Amino acid sequence: MRPNTSVSAKTKLVPGVRARMPRTHALRVARHIAKVLREHGATKVLIFGSLGRGEGFDPDRSDIDIYHEGIPADRVIHAEVMSTWETGETDEYGHRRVDLVWGGLKGLTIKKQILATGVPVP
Repeated sequence: MRPNTSVSAKTKLVPGVRARMPRTHALRVARHIAKVLREHGATKVLIFGSLGRGEGFDPDRSDIDIYHEGIPADRVIHAEVMSTWETGETDEYGHRRVDLVWGGLKGLTIKKQILATGVPVP
């Protein structure tokens, strides 16, 4: 199975240089990830951080922060891998430029703040 190139235009990665990710592109990626997470059972998907706030998003440094809940524990890893794999959103070292936070984690101290400030992904 090949990555979905319609979600992310492929950029030649140069060691030590992170590809730019405009806010409009980040929102498009977040919508795609939300769609896949919902297909796996997510009942709530929120963006938070600078992308969710709509201010302070830096195309050179920011990542995409997504909170989700509703996916059973035994399927959450599969859902997260499938939702991000197709986007191709990794840096030159293979690190994800998407941070997913599962609401089912015990002791998730940031959950209250995310729920208060997060923005639903359409």
